Amino acid sequence: MKRVLRRAAIGLLVASAATLNGCTTSERTVIAARSSIVGLSQADIRMCAGFPQRTSRESDGSEIWSYETAVSSGGVTVNAPVLFGAASTSVSMKPGGGNCRAQIRFVDGRAVRLTYAGDNDTSYGRNTVCAPIVAACVDYAREIAPAPAMSAAPASISVRTPDAAPPDPGRYSSSP
Repeated sequence: MKRVLRRAAIGLLVASAATLNGCTTSERTVIAARSSIVGLSQADIRMCAGFPQRTSRESDGSEIWSYETAVSSGGVTVNAPVLFGAASTSVSMKPGGGNCRAQIRFVDGRAVRLTYAGDNDTSYGRNTVCAPIVAACVDYAREIAPAPAMSAAPASISVRTPDAAPPDPGRYSSSP
């Protein structure tokens, strides 16, 4: 009896760990995408996300591209026999389904904003149905990002040479 319950508990822990691991990755991806795609060109977005399903030119001259996806319900069900198989218990962890429309606004051919719309929240987190749309662009933005600039050396460096005057010996002493 204890062995059966122990196995069931281990199964639940493994399933929970798998669920939590996916949660953090998807949620981090959709959050990172909002800032990492800003500044990418339309050609860059086509390279990482493909061609949009819809485009719209706004009266202010900006352009909005829409990418859409739908996810059907799935998940993990763990069955554990109790009382030597006379009864069983079942726990389901379903991330749920949904749909997402990721919309990117471009001004002068550069991405300036990313928003998400639709039934896109799951048990993994907010907007996580959108992760497959933007994941490749997050990676692409990291690849093409310029390396951090090295700080330049100061314009003038004072170097003390042996023939320079020695420092004032009383400058750092505590005696009057």
